Amino acid sequence: MLTFEMSAGERTIVEPSRKIPVIDDVDVLVIGVGTAGSAAALAAARNGARTLAVDVGGYVGGTGSAALMCLYTIPYSKTYGICREFIDGMADRGGAVRGPVIPFDPESFKQVALEKLQQAGVRLLFYTWAVDTIVQGGVVKGVVIENKSGRQAILAKVVIDASGDGDVAAGAGAKFVLGRETDAKMRPMSVVFRMGPVDVTRIKAYRDAHPQDFSPDPGHNILDIEQKIVRLDGFFDIVRSANSRGVLDKNIHYLRLYGIAGETGNLYINTVRVYGVDGTKTEDLTRAQQESMRQIRQIAAFVKAEIPGFADAVILETAVMMGVRETRRILGDHVLGIEDCGSARRFRDVIMTAEAHMVPGVEIHSPDGGEGAANDAYVAGIELPFNEFSVPYGSLLPSGLDGILVAGRCISTTHEADGWTRSQPMAMQIGQAAGTAAALSVRSNRPPRQVDIDALQRTLREQRANIILPGENISSPEHGV
Repeated sequence: MLTFEMSAGERTIVEPSRKIPVIDDVDVLVIGVGTAGSAAALAAARNGARTLAVDVGGYVGGTGSAALMCLYTIPYSKTYGICREFIDGMADRGGAVRGPVIPFDPESFKQVALEKLQQAGVRLLFYTWAVDTIVQGGVVKGVVIENKSGRQAILAKVVIDASGDGDVAAGAGAKFVLGRETDAKMRPMSVVFRMGPVDVTRIKAYRDAHPQDFSPDPGHNILDIEQKIVRLDGFFDIVRSANSRGVLDKNIHYLRLYGIAGETGNLYINTVRVYGVDGTKTEDLTRAQQESMRQIRQIAAFVKAEIPGFADAVILETAVMMGVRETRRILGDHVLGIEDCGSARRFRDVIMTAEAHMVPGVEIHSPDGGEGAANDAYVAGIELPFNEFSVPYGSLLPSGLDGILVAGRCISTTHEADGWTRSQPMAMQIGQAAGTAAALSVRSNRPPRQVDIDALQRTLREQRANIILPGENISSPEHGV
């Protein structure tokens, strides 16, 4: 029972001191079993660690399942390690397409990832929040959780924060940057939704007749009926007309469609944009959710009335999780900057090398709005090349703390560099590295910061990760797949 008190006009509830039961003591504890966390937990378990993974939802996948962002925007040939393994598992059962981009079925991802985690011996705890971090002498020792069973504690030799928002590291006192360094503004939030049936042949006919109305970048302009791949950014003229007429919200400047579809099928729409919200504040998440649903009603009515192929379509599904693109970035031993990415800097402690569809100076999902507008280079302006970049192990190590690694979009980068590292294939590669490092930390009885980097890199390469060290030839076979 709790006691209500009021003093000097301040209302508070007094919670008496209590003992919190420790329900488990594991080698590696992963908080968040989404894109990065699923790869981290799988890697940790496969490398011999007793691994427990905790998530607020009832299934794995996060962004790729609950948020319906079921598209990897890089070619299959540029995927590695656990990421490629998940793609192959989905594709083998008809749930993904190995193409120039990779659309996939979120239900397929849930099944494939869950099966692999179970086969590796990962224990899972769903419907559970990590609400506090246990720290002793600057070393993270575990977390306090809450769920239907009450308030409990889990101890671990290494904790991996794959929460997306860096909740565990921040709770341990880690320093972080929230949003853009200059003004704390964050990339917009979205709720993705699915509509169908859609006549894809009519969309293709319109696209072929109006090439100027779509992104000039081949990676953003794919409609292959035979392979069943749709990834289109465009309908600029129709959308801007609707925008000027007040039919669509002023922040909507284009349609982003994707999915696995032949002549007919269902398509996902990633067009909702909500600006000026902070994903670490529940009131902002609530406001963003309500605004997203308003925009969805608007967009659905618009596409049904004005976009070729959507005349018979209805809303089939809305994402159960808000798409939050940016919140905290934990400050680590190395802060990955845009100069690192743009120069293809190779690090001695590299834990992943990838290629991003990015160039320095071109913003993706800018906090300032205007995404898809005529002056937006990323969506509407240029054809973007693939550029190599690497992530160092130091970006996974929160400065001033040990016993903890971060993985996913909360790693130590600048706002600009985050545009290179935040995509799902990158997050999975980072997660695989974090899980492997955690397991090696436990095996060697050394804190994560003292893990043998040569052993980590060697293990990652053996498990099909892509790593290029300074001075190495990019075409050497030992770098990965």
